Amino acid sequence: MKEVAKIHFGNNDHMSVYGGVVLITGRNSKLDTVDNIRESPHLIVFSKSHLQTYLDVSGIDGHLLISFDKDKQFTGATSCNSTHNSNFALLTQAKYAVFIEQRLVNFNVVGISRIETDYYIK
Repeated sequence: MKEVAKIHFGNNDHMSVYGGVVLITGRNSKLDTVDNIRESPHLIVFSKSHLQTYLDVSGIDGHLLISFDKDKQFTGATSCNSTHNSNFALLTQAKYAVFIEQRLVNFNVVGISRIETDYYIK
């Protein structure tokens, strides 16, 4: 797998993220329609043309969405634990996010400071 991002922490440590990349250009997106979204971590890059994006995470369990702003600074994390395929949508202003299984997260999200990636908002 290819390194798609590095998550940096306040203590100058970092974690490399290996997986796929998803570009979301619409105002609404259903995440479980993305190929292999549950099998490996993904860097999500949101279109800069929208201030906010509705991200439907219905039916996705045991994952974490770690969000970053346009300057790649950490803005928050959301636990995605929706076993039903109903409407569980997040309204996000993130421009970058890492979508990862919670079992792979061996750090405290509070310590995250920023993300480094070669993928840019279009």
